[in-house]
Amino acid sequence: MKAKKQKKQRTLLKNSLRGNVRYLVLSAFSLIFSTVSYLTPIIVGFLVDFVLQGKSDSLLGPVRGIADRYGRDFFLQRLWILALALLSVTLLSVVFNHLRGRFTAMASEGLAKKMRDAVYAHIQDAPYDYHKHVSTGDLVQRCSSDINMIRRFVGVQMLEMIRAAIMVSFALAILMPINRKLALLSTVMFPVIIFFSVFFFKRVRALFTETDEAEAALSTMMQENYAGVRVVRAFGQQKHELDRFRVLNEDYRVKNFRLSKLFGAFFGLSDGLGYLQMLITLVFSVYFCVKGELTAGNLVIFTTYTSMMIWPVRQLGRILSEFGKASVSLDRLEEIMAVPLEEEHGKALTPEIHGNVEFRNVTFGYDYPDEVLKGISFTAAAGETVAILGSTGSGKSSLVLLLQR
Repeated sequence: MKAKKQKKQRTLLKNSLRGNVRYLVLSAFSLIFSTVSYLTPIIVGFLVDFVLQGKSDSLLGPVRGIADRYGRDFFLQRLWILALALLSVTLLSVVFNHLRGRFTAMASEGLAKKMRDAVYAHIQDAPYDYHKHVSTGDLVQRCSSDINMIRRFVGVQMLEMIRAAIMVSFALAILMPINRKLALLSTVMFPVIIFFSVFFFKRVRALFTETDEAEAALSTMMQENYAGVRVVRAFGQQKHELDRFRVLNEDYRVKNFRLSKLFGAFFGLSDGLGYLQMLITLVFSVYFCVKGELTAGNLVIFTTYTSMMIWPVRQLGRILSEFGKASVSLDRLEEIMAVPLEEEHGKALTPEIHGNVEFRNVTFGYDYPDEVLKGISFTAAAGETVAILGSTGSGKSSLVLLLQR
């Protein structure tokens, strides 16, 4: 059953992504090229160690080749070259980050549009029996909030995973050849952050489901009252409806506040662990500098890359939480898409109808022993217009349904 459900979810995503994959690919390439900004610490380290102090032993292989070819005096007399290199790296990063945002927006908005079209079309062809048991407010929320949650995950968090992987891999490839011990110390808190991220993901998924259902109940109640406000006022049910709203609103507030507290606890803890990792790197970098095992330029490289690495790893918790929300939203959309469509044979008859319509002591209920209608009697003569009045949930639609049958 679970495999079948996952297959339907993949089909929904696949159909929604059709025509938008190229934008995701272009966005991924733009993200890769935007990592040119990661060269900034290397340029600064080259300036501090080689140009200012004349040390070339600590330089990385390709950078040392440039130093040996041109010499220190060449760069001392032309510091504008390094300034231009820093400016070029920054400008390229800005351009590719802009392109990444543009292509990501095109992909995510295109996906959301196709998904809304597909879900809405399915709702239009769903059988009448389905609409009897589902609330309008819940359907509205699934077609808006849940689809937007999936759009945000595809547009933001999915590419953040790629960026985090590139950042950590690139930084470790630079740091390990410089000083293996310090490189390992610079990642000592990563397993702890990842552990808390996984724990946070499991908790947030369950809480988000509860919060989403509470919001759906509140939206349904509001939709029913907006649509039937004249009926509510005609029957003097304002106080009753206000009491219902307060109960549902309080339930949503409590669950949403519980979710917010969990977010606050995680991000506060992950911030603390991130700053602790930066402190560990800084302390040991200074210690290795005093011992002569690390140069000042490499100290800049280590501290900079550690601060650049820690935030993508910290973002893992947000990525997992957004993935949990998106998976819940996808489940809720899949419930709609799993509803079998109403068969239309295209041979509907339109016979002439003669005579009166009479209900004589009619009692009806969907689920035994609950009765929606009880002892209903009336007669509608041929050509006569009859008005059926009643509060929300009093059985007006059920009465019409019996006429159809």
